[in-house]
Amino acid sequence: MFGFRDLAIIRAIARHGGFRAASDSLGLAQSAISRRVRHLEDRMGMTIFQRDGRGVRLTAAGRRLVEESEILIAQRDRILGELTQGLMAGVVRLGVAETMTHTVLPRMLTDLRARHPQLRFEISVDTSEQMAQMLVADGLDVAIMMRDQAPRGINLTPLPPVTLGWFVAPAHFDLPRPAGIDDLAALPIVSFPKTT
Repeated sequence: MFGFRDLAIIRAIARHGGFRAASDSLGLAQSAISRRVRHLEDRMGMTIFQRDGRGVRLTAAGRRLVEESEILIAQRDRILGELTQGLMAGVVRLGVAETMTHTVLPRMLTDLRARHPQLRFEISVDTSEQMAQMLVADGLDVAIMMRDQAPRGINLTPLPPVTLGWFVAPAHFDLPRPAGIDDLAALPIVSFPKTT
């Protein structure tokens, strides 16, 4: 419909009070500016400038376009500034396995928050299998999961290994040291779901 260059031309004409002064300020031929405005008015199906013998002035629709263009241009400049300064902002939908919520995640979120205060995280805790399905369905932006469960075609970045362990109350079980798999298999064990 229109681009930022179109908006810059419209703003310059409005600010300088005419096509000739706008062409001088933009370093463009007056005929090129006139053509651009005429094509823009045709594309949008509206009159932006009222032309009369004394010059040009904005129509009501033209004034509204200039007002809204100020907002658009400010937004563009803010976004470009954030991107070029490496500042990330917005919501990241993050999937994590339960083990990560108690180990890697707290420090990772603290570090990210310090470097990118404009980021917000929506966290889903699930199995790697479920997170893989959510990634494919665009339900997550990022997942911390088992590599072998990752769907094809996504970017993988390995994290440092996380040490897991078995924990038991000393008074509850009398296990040999070290306990073997047969010793553990004979006990009731609370663990993670099969698919993790």
